[in-house]
Order: sequence, then C-alpha cells, then structure tokens
Amino acid sequence: MCAEMTVGIFSYIHEQNTDDALAAALGRKLVKYYGVPSYDTETMAIDFAQYKFQCCGIRSPSDYDFSRWRVEEMGGAQLRVPLTCCALSRGSAHPYLNPRPRDVHACQTRQPDVHQAERHTQGCLQSIKRWLARETTLLTSVGLGVGCLDLLCLVTAVFWCRRVSAGSDIGRKSWELSL
Repeated sequence: MCAEMTVGIFSYIHEQNTDDALAAALGRKLVKYYGVPSYDTETMAIDFAQYKFQCCGIRSPSDYDFSRWRVEEMGGAQLRVPLTCCALSRGSAHPYLNPRPRDVHACQTRQPDVHQAERHTQGCLQSIKRWLARETTLLTSVGLGVGCLDLLCLVTAVFWCRRVSAGSDIGRKSWELSL
C-alpha cells in the first residue's frame, strides 16, 4: 500500500527531471545510433515515434544534420532526413518499418517552400512529452487509487476486528458461525 502511494508521489515530484533527461537521452540516441545496423531497436523506436506523432528529429529535422546516419551517409547521399520524416502514403500495415513517402523528392529537397508540405517540420520531443505525461498521470492515478483502496480495506478490517473483540454477542456468534 505504501509502495503504490510512494511511486505516485515520486513520479509527480520528479516529472521535470524526467523531461530533461528524456530530451538529452533521445538526442544522444539519434545522433549516435540512428540508422546504425547494430542499433536496429533504437532506429525502429525513433522511426515509430516520427510516424506516430508526425514529427522529425528530437527538437527539429536539423537534428539529423550532424548525426552519424547523415555524416556517414548510411541512408544514402540523397536522403537529408529519414523517410519516416516524410508525409507517407496510406495503406501499409507498419509504415514505420517500410515507409513509402508520397513524394520522396519533395521531402528530401533543401528548399523549405518545396518540402514544407511533404516533410514533418516539428521535432518529436513535445509530442513524446505529452504522451509521457498522459501515461504518467494514468499510472500515478492507478497507483494512488490502489493505495487508497488498500487503506480503506485496512480500516474496514480493523473496524470489524475491534467490533468482534469488543465482546459483542452478535459479532461473536457470527464469528463463531463462520469458523
């Protein structure tokens, strides 16, 4: 019971520290590991976030400019941003695994007026923070709710035990019958 309530209070108090650590960790993951063959899990997670939240990069698409993926041209020299940063065609079961942009050339161009309609221009950080805040609120609420329910059950059990031990004939007879 105390554990549930402690977790709920702890998560509320340390929310800001979590946000800062999240931004730093995601930024490091993108720069060092995105697109690197031995880090498929990190690449898939970033691609999924970019698809789900229709965003690009952590803070902006320019996060990719100095990433290992871009510097070493792991996606090819023609790709400025990953395909999951582009507006995708509908119809694929898992578009983040095999993205098909509506217009790959417009998405990858350096001209902002051309790629504006075909590339996501917002970073993913704010969307991920909002999602994380919703999930944290849900988990905190469940934890506190379970803690309160535990407390209510404990108080009820103490009340009934005191009533039975007080020598009430009704309480004693019902106790004896149930045994």
